[in-house]
Amino acid sequence: VVLFSCVAPRFTMLSRLLLCAVLIILANSDCYLHNPRGSNNRLNEKSANRNNGNRAFDSQNNNRGGYNAGDLDAVQGFTGNQYVANFDRKYNTETPTPATANNNMKRQYEEVYIESSTMQVTWTAQHGCANKKNNCNMVWQYACDTWPREDPTNIAREGGPSNFVAVEKSITSIWGGISPTDKTTKAKMRAMGLATTLFNGGNTNTPQDSQKLTGNTNTDRNNIRNRIQANRNNERVEQESVISRALCRSTPRNKGLFTADQKLKGTTAQYTRQNPGGTQRGLECPEERDYYPYWRPAPFHDVAVITNDKKHCTTNVAPKSQNVQPKGACLNKNFNVGDTLQNILPPKNCFQSLTKTQCDAQTECTWQTFSWGSAAPDCVEAQRSQVNNLGNVDGTERGGQPATYQWKLPTIAQLKSEQCYIYAEKMDSKTYQCARMVGRMRYNISTMDYDPYNTTAAQNQDNNKGVQSPIQQNPTVDVGAHLQGLKLAINTAQTGRTFQDRSHTFMLCGREITGVPAAAKVAPATNIINVNVRGKRGNIVQTYPAVEYDFEPNYLEVEAGDCMHFQWTGSNTHNNGNPAGDGQAGDAGEGRGGSDRSNLVQNFDMQSSYPLTYDKFPDNLFSQLECKWPLNPATTVTAEDAQLILGSGGFYNSKANVQQRGTQNTRLDPLLNNVSASFRQGLMCCVKATANPPAAGKVYAMMSTRNNNFTNRSQKMKIVIKPKGTATRPQNGPKTTT
Repeated sequence: VVLFSCVAPRFTMLSRLLLCAVLIILANSDCYLHNPRGSNNRLNEKSANRNNGNRAFDSQNNNRGGYNAGDLDAVQGFTGNQYVANFDRKYNTETPTPATANNNMKRQYEEVYIESSTMQVTWTAQHGCANKKNNCNMVWQYACDTWPREDPTNIAREGGPSNFVAVEKSITSIWGGISPTDKTTKAKMRAMGLATTLFNGGNTNTPQDSQKLTGNTNTDRNNIRNRIQANRNNERVEQESVISRALCRSTPRNKGLFTADQKLKGTTAQYTRQNPGGTQRGLECPEERDYYPYWRPAPFHDVAVITNDKKHCTTNVAPKSQNVQPKGACLNKNFNVGDTLQNILPPKNCFQSLTKTQCDAQTECTWQTFSWGSAAPDCVEAQRSQVNNLGNVDGTERGGQPATYQWKLPTIAQLKSEQCYIYAEKMDSKTYQCARMVGRMRYNISTMDYDPYNTTAAQNQDNNKGVQSPIQQNPTVDVGAHLQGLKLAINTAQTGRTFQDRSHTFMLCGREITGVPAAAKVAPATNIINVNVRGKRGNIVQTYPAVEYDFEPNYLEVEAGDCMHFQWTGSNTHNNGNPAGDGQAGDAGEGRGGSDRSNLVQNFDMQSSYPLTYDKFPDNLFSQLECKWPLNPATTVTAEDAQLILGSGGFYNSKANVQQRGTQNTRLDPLLNNVSASFRQGLMCCVKATANPPAAGKVYAMMSTRNNNFTNRSQKMKIVIKPKGTATRPQNGPKTTT
C-alpha cells in the first residue's frame, strides 16, 4: 500500500514531503479498523459481503470485513429513509429503550466520546509493518463537520437529511457574530471544497458524482446544487463535499508523479497510478487518497503517522502536514463576496492554475492558502507485524494484541480552532457543545525497488524517448543461471499502494455542560479512558477479516481519580449471510440471529465462566468506583444501579427501573435480545479517592455473559486498581513483552 509518492522537479517545492511507494501485492485484502468500528464501506448489510465497495471510499480491501453502523432499536435495523436520530433520542437514558420494535428507535446510533479522553485505536494490516519486507506507514486522521447538517435553529430534526443546501447559507447566519477574519476563513474553506457535512447515509448506493466544472459559474452552480440535493434526498453517504469532488474532477493532476508504465485515462486529479481509470468511490479524490501529505487543501486532520522510519517522518513528513503547512489553491476572486455558488465556484482559468504564479496571472482569480493551524502529527515507530497475516503484532504492552494507537481526543476548544462546527445540542434542560467526526486509517506500503525520493515522471515508461520504467508490468527477468527467464507478478498500479478504512460517524462532546452544577462536572484534568467493544457476531471464520467480540482495551490499569467510560454499539443486521464471497456464511452466537449485544459483569477470575454474585461479595469492583452518566453527571448512580446498568447493557437505568419494567413483556431477556444494540451514552465510573489497593494492585475480572461461549469466544477484560501514581499508562510504539 502506498502512502507517499514521487513528483517531478517542477513540483519539488510541493513534493519533497512525498515518498515514492512501491509494492507488488496481488491479494485484495489489507487494512481493517476495529476500534472505532471500521465500515469497510458497509452500512447495514445482512450479508457477509458488503453490497458496494465504492459506496463511501476506496478501501482496496476484500468485500468481507467491516462493521455495520450502530442501531438504536432493540429488535430491528434502522429505517433507510429515516435513519437520523436527534441528540435526545440517542442519549437520553431517562427514557429507556423500548423492549420491542419501535419505529421511533429504528435509527442509527453514534457513539459519544468526552473531550480529551483516551481512545485505543485498533487495526489489522495484512501485509505487515516494521518488518524487513516492505516500507510501511499507517496514517490516522479524522474529518469533522465543518458545516452544519441543518439550519442551526432546527438541529433537533430527525428522519432523513434535508435537501437544504447549507453550503449556500449565509456564513453570518450560521456562525452569528463572526469576525471578518473568521468569515474569510470560512469562505475560503467553502471555496476549497472543505465545507464538509458528514452522513453515514441510509442505503448502500454510491453518491451521485459531481460533474466536471465548466468554468461557467451559473452552469456549475446548478450542477453542484442539483447533486447536493439529489444526494441528500436519496440518503447517500457524505464524507467529502460535492464541491471537493468537482474540483478534483476538474483540476489538472500532478504530472510530475511517477506512474511507471501505467496509462492514465484522464488528465485531472481523478486519475492516478493506482486508479488509472478514474473510478468513482464515494466523493473521494483519488489523488488526495493515494498521496500523502497532499499538496492541495484536503478535508482530513492528521493525528499520527505510525511508521518504520520515524526519523524521516519527523523531518520530512510531519512538517508537510496540512496541520502546520498551508496548502494553496487558485480561487474565484469573489469567493468572499456573498454566499452564492456563482461566487464560490472558480472560473476555468482558476481551477486550471496549479501554482501561485499561474494564478496571479489570471485577473478573475486569487491564490489563497489554508492550514488547520494545529500541531504536527505524532510520529510513532510501528510495532512489528508479519506479512500475509491479519493478526496480532510484536511489541504490544502485554503481548498478543493487535496494533494500537493511544489517541488523546481533542478538546472542543481545539476542534473549534481547527474549524470544526460545534453544535449546541439540547437534552432535558441541559446544553452540550459537541462535534461530529469520522476516523480514517490509511495503510501505505512499498518496497525499495527504486529510489523512493528521487524517482519522478522523468522515469515513466516512454518508448518514443527510449525511457524504460524501473519497474515493468509482470516482467520476465534473467537471473543469469542459463534459464530462459522467470516471470514476476508485478502490478505497476500497485507498486506503492494505499489501503484504507474509515469509521462511521461519532460524536465528541465537551465536559462543560450548561445546566449541570459545577461540583458535578468532570474536571478538565480528570483522566478518562474509553472502554469499548470491538467485533461482531459470528465465529472466527464467519467474521473474518473482521473479528469476534472483545473489550477494547481488554487490560486496564487505573488508580484513584481515573475514570472509565464504558460504551459500545452494535447492529441488528449482522446476520453474515450469503453472499459470503470467499469465506463462510453464518452468525454463530447466543441470542437472536444477526444481533450484536454486550454487557459487563464481574466474574471470579479470568479463567472462570460464572459471574460473581454482587450481594454475596461486597468487596467487588463497584465498591471502589463512583459512577455517573457521562452526559448527566449530576444524577446519582449508586453501586447497585451501576451493576444493573452495565449488567443489562443499558436496559435498566436504575434499581427503581427494575420494578417499573417488571411486567413479563418488558422484563430483561436473559440473552439480551430485547436490549438496544447500543449502550446509549454509556456509563462513566471513576476510581474513588479513598481506594487503597495493595502495592501489586487489586485485580478485577470482567466479562460479557452473552458473548462468553467458552470454546470459540471469550469476551473478557481485566481491570487492575493500582496505588496512586503506579498505574501503567499504555504508550505508543513497540514495547517489551512481559
